[in-house]
Amino acid sequence: MYVSEAEKYNKINKFTLGTAQLGMDYGIANITGKPSKSDAVLIIKQAVKSGINGIDTAPAYGDAEIKIGEALEGESAKNISVITKLDTFQNFSSDESEKNVYQAVNQSILKSCHNLRTKQIHTLLLHRWEHRFTYQQTIWKALLDLKEGGYINKLGVSVYTPEEAIQALKEPEIAHIQLPFNLIDWRWKASNFFEFLRQRSDVVIHARSVFLQGLLIGNLSTWNKLEDSKGIDWITKLDKLVQELGRENKTDLCLAYVRSQTWINSIVIGVDSLLQLKENIRLFQTPLLTNEQSEIVEEMLGGATDELLNPTKWKINL
Repeated sequence: MYVSEAEKYNKINKFTLGTAQLGMDYGIANITGKPSKSDAVLIIKQAVKSGINGIDTAPAYGDAEIKIGEALEGESAKNISVITKLDTFQNFSSDESEKNVYQAVNQSILKSCHNLRTKQIHTLLLHRWEHRFTYQQTIWKALLDLKEGGYINKLGVSVYTPEEAIQALKEPEIAHIQLPFNLIDWRWKASNFFEFLRQRSDVVIHARSVFLQGLLIGNLSTWNKLEDSKGIDWITKLDKLVQELGRENKTDLCLAYVRSQTWINSIVIGVDSLLQLKENIRLFQTPLLTNEQSEIVEEMLGGATDELLNPTKWKINL
């Protein structure tokens, strides 16, 4: 299996703390809601104390950036890489002026710097790959100017599909790609994504959606929130794999599979409690799957539809 140069030479902790749950109610399996500000700050501080050196966030995640800024202020932030994203610009019209777009990009970055209490964003991701080209490439031009001005260290993108990732790998300024990946997601190996990744060993790859917003570790009632989810079939297969491969539970299985992928530098994992954080850290110490075990997983869990793999296409039962 291909091992990137970034994996060999960059000291990247395999666990990156995701903060969507800390700033808003997130995930189909979420029943507790977002933690209080004090609890969220405590979770972030404990993550850093435990050795986690990457934190993923976004302006779209409610007040997550503000909580991170408070938690990391001072000495604790020195060796922490915070990855945030550009505003989604949902309120913009398709014919928005280039001047307004340019100003909005600048405002988004400066606001993130203020919230995070930093002078420079370590890694700034496009929240949508389409923003690389829209508005006569004004968004991208503004980001390049901000990088040149020292407000951004590295540029990257959050993608949804292998096709978007391949396009991103062709962009020389892209140094970081965050993509969805889990043990039922066959799309990456079915595409020619890895052919392009081999040509960009400088690019850092982060995986999100390891639990598919909690679906893969949820019970039948969680699966039944989706139309035509075939939840009982998936749960049966997952439970069988847990037993067959000697894993502790479905969480351990999901993490072990993705942790075994040598092309992934780090995994974005969100938590909503200290207990959950500590449990996930513990599970990161468990043995990886062997190549043979990973193949068993892939053989048993094939057949997921694109509608299931992409939460933006989910049809929720009301």
